[in-house]
Amino acid sequence: MGSASTLDRCTCFSDASWLGSGPNSLLELLSRTSSELSERHSKAEEHGLEQMALFLVDGRNDLMSIGEEGGRAHSELRDLFRAIVQNRLLSKAYRLLPTDSDCAPPSCILRVLQCTRLFLRDQRFVKELVTIDGSVSALGKKYEDYASLLFAESNGEPSTGGREKLCFEILSEIASIFKKLASDRTACPWHLLVDCDAHRTSIALISVQEPSLLASALMTLSSISSRSEESAAIIGQLGCVDRLLIILREYDSAFQHLASALLQSICKVKEIRRKTQNTGGVYITLGLLSRKTPAAALESFLCLFRCLLSERSAVAEALSNGAVPILLAMLMPISTSCMNATDPRICDPAVTCLICSVLSKLAAEDEGALQIRRCGGVYLLGRLLTDTHALRVRKRWENIFQSMFEIQTHAFRALRFVFSAECNRKMFKCIFPADLYESFIDVGNYQHDVEKYRHLAHDWCEMTSELVHNSLSALEDTNLNHGNHHSGSQRIINGYIVTEIIGAGAFGCVHRVFKTRSITSQYAMKELDPGVEKLIFGESPDEITASVGRVAMEVQIFSQLDHPNIVKYYESFKEGGRLYIIMELVEGVTLLDFIKSTSEKNERISEESIWDIFIQIVLALHYIHIVKGVVHRDLSPNNILIEHGTQRIKLADFGLAKAHDGDWSKRRRDEQVMRSAVGTIAYSSPEMIKHEPYGDKVDVWSLGCILYFMLALQPPFEGPNALVIASAVVEGRYASLEPLIRRRSRQMAPRIQSKGDVDCHRGDKIYSTTSAVAVCSKVGYYSAALVGLVGRLLIVEPCKRPSIVEVAAACAPCLMRSVENLQSLNDGLQIKLRCLQESGQLEGMVEHRKREAIRQLRGLTRGSSIYPTRPASPYIEQRVGPNNTGSSLRHIVADDSSKDPPNLVSELGSSRHHRCNFKIASDRVRPIADPFLQVITVLHKLVYIDQLPPDLKKDPRQAVLQQYKRFLFGAGQPAATIKAEAVKLLVGSHEAVLGQDASILHEVVGPQVDRSHELTYEELRSMLEEVSLSRDFYLGMK
Repeated sequence: MGSASTLDRCTCFSDASWLGSGPNSLLELLSRTSSELSERHSKAEEHGLEQMALFLVDGRNDLMSIGEEGGRAHSELRDLFRAIVQNRLLSKAYRLLPTDSDCAPPSCILRVLQCTRLFLRDQRFVKELVTIDGSVSALGKKYEDYASLLFAESNGEPSTGGREKLCFEILSEIASIFKKLASDRTACPWHLLVDCDAHRTSIALISVQEPSLLASALMTLSSISSRSEESAAIIGQLGCVDRLLIILREYDSAFQHLASALLQSICKVKEIRRKTQNTGGVYITLGLLSRKTPAAALESFLCLFRCLLSERSAVAEALSNGAVPILLAMLMPISTSCMNATDPRICDPAVTCLICSVLSKLAAEDEGALQIRRCGGVYLLGRLLTDTHALRVRKRWENIFQSMFEIQTHAFRALRFVFSAECNRKMFKCIFPADLYESFIDVGNYQHDVEKYRHLAHDWCEMTSELVHNSLSALEDTNLNHGNHHSGSQRIINGYIVTEIIGAGAFGCVHRVFKTRSITSQYAMKELDPGVEKLIFGESPDEITASVGRVAMEVQIFSQLDHPNIVKYYESFKEGGRLYIIMELVEGVTLLDFIKSTSEKNERISEESIWDIFIQIVLALHYIHIVKGVVHRDLSPNNILIEHGTQRIKLADFGLAKAHDGDWSKRRRDEQVMRSAVGTIAYSSPEMIKHEPYGDKVDVWSLGCILYFMLALQPPFEGPNALVIASAVVEGRYASLEPLIRRRSRQMAPRIQSKGDVDCHRGDKIYSTTSAVAVCSKVGYYSAALVGLVGRLLIVEPCKRPSIVEVAAACAPCLMRSVENLQSLNDGLQIKLRCLQESGQLEGMVEHRKREAIRQLRGLTRGSSIYPTRPASPYIEQRVGPNNTGSSLRHIVADDSSKDPPNLVSELGSSRHHRCNFKIASDRVRPIADPFLQVITVLHKLVYIDQLPPDLKKDPRQAVLQQYKRFLFGAGQPAATIKAEAVKLLVGSHEAVLGQDASILHEVVGPQVDRSHELTYEELRSMLEEVSLSRDFYLGMK
């Protein structure tokens, strides 16, 4: 008989009267063992099972409606079910493989499994199956055996033969049974399915091409992994992430939906989430979101994307790949009028809420909040609030009310996260009414709990239509002001178009500008008003003129600074009574905002990040102190910029606010110090506050204050007024950082010894040592070396304070690690450059050889011997070199093509009498290995291993090779790179292999090897040979 689909087509033959006499006769047959049945009885049993299956599949015969628990009808069906399981599924004949002569006929096994599957549609029979000892494990063993039969086929697909087709249908029935068992959370515990290895077999089946098997396997795994984090970890550790990402990338939407649901479940585990990100999960999911997708699949994709964004590195990757514009495009209203029932934002409220949730995840990073504002996200989220309010006023349906309320709650959370970024707060002041704005602020920054925003949605619903309309008008005005930077209403100053204000401080504001002749080049323009900033420029016209000239001269000096960690100054000019300074535009946030944001998220800056920031500042200060002889004098977190994407540090505002003449009166100096209390007096050195002579060590003191701020997330010197702060600075009083010290650390870190250590402090020199302790403790956050560095920088007496050179010497171990990382990055870039150069050289050599061949052929036709009569031109020999590409060669060959004979074949045919015949003894011929053939063989092995059917026993070596094969033949990979990689693999280079996931590699090398171990081509070649031998690669070649 056919499969379940065949039974479904035969429902017309079912008869409800079967329940009267059919169960008793069938139960009598099932009570005997299969070996006791005669051929006639076996056929009768098979016919009875068929009739029962037709009865069960009939939609009119719902098992739940056939008698109550304990009734006669249910009792008969229960007895039949137990007989099928105990006397057939658990019998020896039914457990054997079809290849065994004592195995039951496949048609009987199929019929038994079909009836079992149909019974399990009722939860009562699922509970019954679980209570039968050994039933689930027997099904699991049969699941594995028939999957192995499927994989044993050479092409991994079932053949068209009758017996093989039945075996495939049996496997499909077992897969459907486990799909049902996994979906029943209450009746079937997930550990029963794991104990019988059903999850391993299902993972192997996600590599098959048959739709029903693939769907059943995906749903089974998704149901098991969604039970708990432990079950998700068990499935995720079996290496299914790569295959699931292939399904997401290449299959249709139905299977993409199932694969994303499974990925979402296993990505609850941090290690699996990172592995998914490292293998391209963020990029692939973004690609799915950018397509037109059914609502159900879109909801699944958004859930997966939201889960992946739990990692900060995933957020950075998503932002760099355009996640914000893709998501905001889904929130675009279909018209400028009010929302209606056909609007996609209301048709799928769950999708709309998920989009807002994902935007909240992205806005948790300052760069994401900035991108949302610049892409009009504040306006679109605000439109969600105004449009849903209007729809609720017009339609008072309960379901609409609840959906709109949820959308508003999630929109308020997304807006609050955008507001948390310091640079976005100004635009919110006019959007909401005063009372709502106050409640909006009181929620607090970066609060993920959606319940904290429900009162905002409730207050919004109670607002009058007039107030909502005012908010809409404010949103439109805000969107107009921040949206189009190229409108005609923008100011133009000295050839620069002024757009938005990107910063403001005590000494002027900074605008984003671009040149009228080159709108792609953006700059930062600082605007100073000499008539207002009297402390900088003075009060009298003469003082103002002299100060403006002095500032212009300083800008000219600072424009000569050329360092990757220093903002570039271009020019300054005066127009309309104001002074303007043009500088490099740094897209990012200040270090002050970064620290505040970290503190508001209740997080800590990692030690690695602190070292990275600190070392970059040290490099910049070393450059200006030692190379240029410049003192910054205003070093503070507000003057240090962190560039988005690269995380590069940039120092800004070089002395523009502190470059005063020496003839200033004491009163004006005191006024300057008191005014600095609002901004940077907490970072000023004691000698500056006491008006004593100072040098470049004032920047070292400021550097110590900044380091303290990054560690403690609060400045070292705080107080209610400037006098208290100044007193603490002069005395060097600040709270101890001792509680932050991590007493024991696994990592090597530079350590500056304390006063009690021997020979650590001699004069003004600092000597650093390194230490490593094997045991890691959870006490504290940072190493003693990093915390101890603060005390060595914040020394009140300048003569005892280290210079920037000595500070750099103390950071030598970390500097060396940074250099090593940069060297590794440079090596990778050099490899790519060499591959590109080799590609050009190869093209040039091919063209050169073509031309030489033409010359030789022409020489042969002219009656020469073996070599051409005319040697190659020295001009050509000069043009073909290691640093030349094929472009010049193509030009030469094209120029010389007119000299070639029009028909070389005919000329060769007319000159056959010139050929020279000779013989070589066979024992004198040495076989030569074809290197090109060897490279092809290596690539053949990689393709062969990648196309192998899945193995129930997961081999991590095969996973590494498959991952490398996908990297090697990925989209956009140039042919020269494939050739260079294949040659390295062929010779077994000692270089590190690119494109490998460390977690898979750790499974291969074992836990005894450090996770930082990098796979080499030599190790990869060894894996390739081992797997090729074990999977019969050479046997197939024979």
